[in-house]
Amino acid sequence: LLLLPPPPPPGIHYRYIGTVRLEGKREIFRLYEILTDENSVRLTTAGALATALEHFERGRIDKAERAFENLAALNGDDRVAQIFASACRLVASTGVSLDSTNWDGVLPLTKAGEPLAPQFATSPQQRPPLDRSASTIGTGAADAAA
Repeated sequence: LLLLPPPPPPGIHYRYIGTVRLEGKREIFRLYEILTDENSVRLTTAGALATALEHFERGRIDKAERAFENLAALNGDDRVAQIFASACRLVASTGVSLDSTNWDGVLPLTKAGEPLAPQFATSPQQRPPLDRSASTIGTGAADAAA
């Protein structure tokens, strides 16, 4: 896993795998996974993962859950898809209607990397702003030139 910034080194393929907050911490982290030839399925499904993550981050939990489950079915080793599908089920089980005032799109994780039940903000001031401008997939070379 790779935390950004800084951008990955030139020539490195990666995919965005979500914005998380670790249990007991206030900081949020955008996580990226470095991709190698060994995980080419992850490379070819990176666009679908980016779409699923966008649904999750924007509070479209039903669409996100379906997308993550489809990704997990395509690649049973994709732990990211499994974790986010589980997180979607946790969010859905709360029955809370999500909107921009109570949902920040950040996945809360235990220190062991398991999803936590979400804590919903009661006002936008309680949430740190998210920078959604970072690339979701690419190579360090392309991003270094940008």
